[in-house]
Parts: sequence; C-alpha cells; structure tokens
Amino acid sequence: MLNHDAVTDEVLRRDDFRCVYCDCDLLADVRAFVLIVRDHLQPRHREGSNGVANRVASCAACDCLKAGRGDGTLPEARRIVALRWQRAEEEFARVRDAVRGES
Repeated sequence: MLNHDAVTDEVLRRDDFRCVYCDCDLLADVRAFVLIVRDHLQPRHREGSNGVANRVASCAACDCLKAGRGDGTLPEARRIVALRWQRAEEEFARVRDAVRGES
C-alpha cells in the first residue's frame, strides 16, 4: 500500500496525481491509486537522491517500463518510456494474435 510521507505528498501534489510519463490520472480509480509509484529520475543505484527534485509521480506500468534507465532528466525518461510502450504494444499484438490464431 502507499507509504505517505512529506516527500511523497509533495511529489504527488506537484505532479497533480498524474503519471508524468503517460499522463494517466492516478486518482481515476482505486486500482490506479494503489499502484502509484514515486519514480526516481536518476536511479538510486546511479547515485540518484531521494529528494523531491529527483522524484516524479508515475503509474506502475510506466515505472516498470522505465526501470533503472535514463540519464536523470525527465525528457530522456519520457523518451525511454514512450519507446518501451511502443515495443510493448507490438509484442502484445503479436502474442494476442498468436494465441487467438489470427495473423
């Protein structure tokens, strides 16, 4: 479940409870709400801070797609997520069609 603290609350309010990558409304329903992630633009394993400036509101799907990638800037993180969403959609279509026997 969500762990609310001052940093979490500030990040979510600053980003208007919207995923900074796909712009989904993180307050649209309880499913979106419980999957809110405060992503690190500069990953912690690459010396990224835990402060507000390095954190953004994200949906769990975009956080998963970004993983530990990026150079610590929002434009680069958005580019990575958009590219990985495109690849995921292509793979999804391929798998769906194979399972359903479509070509």
